[in-house]
Amino acid sequence: WIGTEEEGVSRLHKRSHEITAFPRLTASNLVKDVFIRNEQLYIAQFAGGYSVVDLKTMAKKHYALHGDAYHWANNVFSIHADEKANMYVGTNIGLYYVARGAKPVFVPEIGRGIVLDIQEDEKGTIYLLINAKIYKKTAGSTSFKVERFNNLPISGFYTDGATVWACSGESVYK
Repeated sequence: WIGTEEEGVSRLHKRSHEITAFPRLTASNLVKDVFIRNEQLYIAQFAGGYSVVDLKTMAKKHYALHGDAYHWANNVFSIHADEKANMYVGTNIGLYYVARGAKPVFVPEIGRGIVLDIQEDEKGTIYLLINAKIYKKTAGSTSFKVERFNNLPISGFYTDGATVWACSGESVYK
């Protein structure tokens, strides 16, 4: 699955290499992030909130974090779902946590800012990037803590499952 910033969501067929567009799958065609877990496609959208699509039935649900479609909270930049289908929704104004079947709750402990990325390692630890810092929440914990990389501003990160790799300036750290 591929998210674009103008055409919405498309699917790349691995064998044929053909791309099929799904222009009405989301509330907004400005897709910022896609994530798949347990046959569910989670889609983050700028000025559209987020959508969840059941890939077996293609049934879709759209969610807004604020009643006004143009409110900053509906500018979703990153999205992640854990194994229990609890969601972490990164917006223009910070992080929202959505327990399965519950309403979104703003997470004030990490502050306000654009949550650019959310990832999970093989132990269930959630990592996110906001305000040039990586925060982590270990499995079973209820709060996020700052992860230090020589106190450098972080511009991006990746977890391969066991190790977190962070980019700062022209260097990569683990």
